[in-house]
Amino acid sequence: MFFSVSAVGTSPLSYQWVHDDVVLIGETNKYLFMFGQETNAGRYALVISNELGSTTSQVATLQMLLPPTILSEPASQSVSLGSSASFQVTSIGAESLGYFWFKDDILLEGAFGATYSIPAVQAADAGVYKVWVYDSNGVTVSSEVILSILGPPTIVVEPASQSVLLSNSFQLFVKGVGTPPMEIRWYKNGSLLIDQTNANVMLLSAKASDAGDYVAILTNQLGNATSTVATITVLQPPSITQQPASISAPAGERIQIQVEATGNGEVRYLWLKNGKPLRTATNATLSIDFIQPSDAGAYMVLISDANGMSASETANVVVLGPPVILAQPTEQAVYFNDPFEIKVDTTGTPPLFYQWYRNGQPLTLETNQVIKTMTTDLSMAGQYVVTVSNSLGIATSVPADVSVIVLPPLIYNELLGQEVLLGNSFTLNVEAFSVQSAQYVWSKDGKIIGGATNATLFVQSARPEDAGEYLVKVLNDGGEIESSAQVTVLGAPTIVVEP
Repeated sequence: MFFSVSAVGTSPLSYQWVHDDVVLIGETNKYLFMFGQETNAGRYALVISNELGSTTSQVATLQMLLPPTILSEPASQSVSLGSSASFQVTSIGAESLGYFWFKDDILLEGAFGATYSIPAVQAADAGVYKVWVYDSNGVTVSSEVILSILGPPTIVVEPASQSVLLSNSFQLFVKGVGTPPMEIRWYKNGSLLIDQTNANVMLLSAKASDAGDYVAILTNQLGNATSTVATITVLQPPSITQQPASISAPAGERIQIQVEATGNGEVRYLWLKNGKPLRTATNATLSIDFIQPSDAGAYMVLISDANGMSASETANVVVLGPPVILAQPTEQAVYFNDPFEIKVDTTGTPPLFYQWYRNGQPLTLETNQVIKTMTTDLSMAGQYVVTVSNSLGIATSVPADVSVIVLPPLIYNELLGQEVLLGNSFTLNVEAFSVQSAQYVWSKDGKIIGGATNATLFVQSARPEDAGEYLVKVLNDGGEIESSAQVTVLGAPTIVVEP
């Protein structure tokens, strides 16, 4: 909210706001802004002055419309079962007041007066109570109070039986009332759970061993109460009793890969080859009638039921015969200093032998199915070929072109211009990032400075001819970038008009 005044007169005009005849320090504008707080209610005026005099505005009264004020809060109580209990609030407001009573944040039906009474307290009445007091100006919420039940423990919320998936979380909860202090002990299949002494038991990742019957026993100085049994059933995904086995066979033969599993109800299967699903392979047995080199690869099966999913181990299928290349090495562009990998997928009667070539020259150390390294040299670019051989023959891949990309340098601290006294030293410095070792070329007024090949240029004693524009180029195989700065030698004559 704000007040404002418009005034005319000889400039400059000065302003000063007054609240209940007290000067408001710092409030020296023609606008007065404030928050809606009770302390801001009152009479306001603005004194306006210039060098010829002053005048005061009319008084403006600010009345704050406040919600009800609670004079007396409800009080916590401890009562015996069957006794009466009553909560009362005393409050004032602008007009007739209304009330809403809550227990455990749930509105109590029919509880709309300044007093909430319970004629005969039951165990379920224990909890946290509060009241909302309202009028046309707003709502005020009372402090929370507690109704406690005295006597031996009585369970008002029983733990519930549950079915939980393996590795999922679950929680058991019990709520009891009675004379404090009250001790809670949890038991599983009759055995005490030593560390479980709270009203709730929570396990973040259910194991098969967590299944069982749970009860809670609540004890105080007047007796004890035992909860109903809560049964936890841990639902386990299918169990694989026989993993699929790797197989080798000549081209044209019929092969079968089989898995055995047990599960809950209907068990479903989906086979994958090299990580890709085979949409029609949905049985426990995968059959290939006339195996071809293209059928070689790594097979596994996903098995699911109502409780979840299990994945089998990998079974490798090898098609016997001379080497056959299933997946050729691929062309690629690799950034300098980044990881580089090129590979070939093959099948054939083992053992298989590999030899990689770059630009027709054998790479002596590269005799595996994959080359995996870092691109630390531009000579790694070129045309790659691999030969695969066994006792029955040899296969040669198609060429794969590999290029190496070098990013140009990046300057992150530019040259800074300087003014230096005649005879004093000065230093010019550039800071740059380069994936390769960078080269530096310095020049002054367009002429290269011999021997200046570092990121820093140092001049021991400034002479008049050292004044001028300096430029440094930073280069690598990816490109170049430059930075320049002006150096002024103070005390040296400067020619402003040439002959």
